[in-house]
Parts: sequence; structure tokens; C-alpha cells
Amino acid sequence: MPLRDLWRGREARLLELLRFGSVGAASSVIYFALLWVLTALTTWPTAVRGTLAYGSGIGFNYLLQKSFTFKSGRRHQHAGPRYAVVHLSGMAINGTLLWLGVDVAGWNYVLVQCVAIGIVTTGSYLGQRFWAFQPHHG
Repeated sequence: MPLRDLWRGREARLLELLRFGSVGAASSVIYFALLWVLTALTTWPTAVRGTLAYGSGIGFNYLLQKSFTFKSGRRHQHAGPRYAVVHLSGMAINGTLLWLGVDVAGWNYVLVQCVAIGIVTTGSYLGQRFWAFQPHHG
């Protein structure tokens, strides 16, 4: 395989990661704004506030990840349920980490959330790339 062909594949994957990150960054801004508002206005448990803020961006994120990041031709009937599983899993992990870190251990919720975002983001990319939006073969 010529070197330029090897680079072309890596360049495409790098651009995909940059698109994924830009959509994720926009979602994170929305998430943190909602989490801050819910924290300021309610006394709900941190896990509930985090789950509501996280869940609010799922539709926005799906449309951008499917069309912009992965440029997936998968039908919504195929990609949608798989995407939902990936994000519901992420929401459960996020809520569990917030509950353990903030409500149980008493750590700062912003610090705990930053760690949770790193874990959830990695799982989300892998789940979307290799399962929800995986190119159809055959």
C-alpha cells in the first residue's frame, strides 16, 4: 500500500474525529448551561439534574452525528435505535458517576462531570462509529 493511501485513510479518520469533537463541544456547552441553570434553580439530586441536561441534547446530537460527523447512509430505523442505546448507556454512566462522585463522595460536581464526559465521550464515539452508524455492507 502506498504511503499516500495509508495517510488518506488516517486523514479521513482524523477529520471524522474533529467533526465528532466539534459536535460534542457544542453539545457540552448546551449541557453545562442547562446543568448550571438546573443547579441554580432546583434542589434536585445532582444525578437527576445531570440526566435531564444530558438527555436534552440527544436529538440535536443524533442529527449532526449522522449527517455531519459520520455521513451515514443508514436508515433512521437502523441507526436511531442503536444511537439511542449508545446515548442511554452514556446517560446511565454519566448519572452513576455524578451520583457516586458528588452525592456519595462529596466531590465538586464540575470536576466529576469533566471526568465523566471523558469516559462517556470515548464510549459514545466507539459506539456510534462501529455500531450505530457503521456503514452497511451487503
